[in-house]
Amino acid sequence: MPPPERRTARSLVEVAAGADRCCRPLKALYEITYRCNLRCRHCYIDRSSLADEAPFGEIVDALRRAGVLFVVVSGGE
Repeated sequence: MPPPERRTARSLVEVAAGADRCCRPLKALYEITYRCNLRCRHCYIDRSSLADEAPFGEIVDALRRAGVLFVVVSGGE
């Protein structure tokens, strides 16, 4: 694996190369699940409207087709 500086430089080159693609999302937030048993007061998840969870492979494919470069993984307790 190349050093972090090289990976960052490569990512910046990829962003610049795709600059002509207007409105391309560079980063996505992937919530692994909305299920959680902690019920924290400060939590932003609305428990009354839980969405169906899609298979991970389908999500990765959709993000790739959209041209997303970075994915932040979060969710659960």
